[in-house]
Amino acid sequence: MPSAPLPFNEQQRLAALQSYHILDTATDEDYDQLTELAATICGTPIALITFVDSDRQWFKSHKGTAVIETERALSFCAHSILNPMEILEVEDAKSDRRFKDNALVTGDPHISFYAGVPLVDRDGFALGSICVIDQQPKVLTDTQRTALRMLSKQLISKLEARKQYYELLESQAANELLLFKGEQLQEQTSGLNEWLNIAISAGQLGYTEVELATGIMRCNARFKNCYGRTTDEDFTYSDLFEAMLPQYREDVKARVAKAKAENSLYKAEYEVQWPDGSIHWISANGRPRYDKEGNADRMVGIVSDITERKQDEQRKSDFISMVSHELKTPITSISGYLQHLHSRARKAEDVLTVN
Repeated sequence: MPSAPLPFNEQQRLAALQSYHILDTATDEDYDQLTELAATICGTPIALITFVDSDRQWFKSHKGTAVIETERALSFCAHSILNPMEILEVEDAKSDRRFKDNALVTGDPHISFYAGVPLVDRDGFALGSICVIDQQPKVLTDTQRTALRMLSKQLISKLEARKQYYELLESQAANELLLFKGEQLQEQTSGLNEWLNIAISAGQLGYTEVELATGIMRCNARFKNCYGRTTDEDFTYSDLFEAMLPQYREDVKARVAKAKAENSLYKAEYEVQWPDGSIHWISANGRPRYDKEGNADRMVGIVSDITERKQDEQRKSDFISMVSHELKTPITSISGYLQHLHSRARKAEDVLTVN
């Protein structure tokens, strides 16, 4: 298995990475929100924020796996940082000469699909990546690629703010200046929700967060629109299931319950009825969030209106059925005619035999 070559500026890149004081730090909910959103938008079971060190890749956030680091020689992200301005997208690692013999492909977690956006700092050094992984072959949409790029920009913003903070500590700046920069850092990190909203908006996605104990649901305007509601209209978790056609309700509830029990991503497609009586298709993805005691206390999810896609699929199915029928009719007629000729030939043969 060929490992990734080193970047031409590897020593400078490693020095830049160390300057952020990020390696081997504790888990952080802000980073976990980003990987959760990446996994949800791209519909993958695994999402990582990785930093490529000299001989390892370390995961600041790791949704869908308990592993916190691997050897650099096995790292897909080590390949990603070689082209800092491009997304590395591997549709099927099992058929890619770079990765087909990789232990992470042939063994756990059995990587098939990988997409990683390099995390490039203000000096142009690729520190690592935010990536999504699946055990099945896959291709991202342009919308999903755009969202991943936006998430990578938010990560760099957080890292730059962190670096500025540590630079102030190391230089022993005046307390007043440190306080000012600390407030500036808080303002920069508080921009997380704004960036997440940008990523969601880019994909025309509806976003929701449900408190499981109370059923209280918060959602953006696009989420309401997917169910035929206006921006100012009240829309509750109960309203969501009421809008869903009855034949889908128990299945969706079962999928949500399974996701809570297994800390996994749930996916569902179902039909809903809008207040005007029209029927629309919804694609939903969600993941549970847990409190400090390990209990699922919230469910976050993203939905999109896939009515047009479903209509296209139906038109395609109808067309295939029509063509199949049109082809089958003359074939049936020809078959009948050939059987008739064969019967007549048999009779003629019998007459000749008697004579």
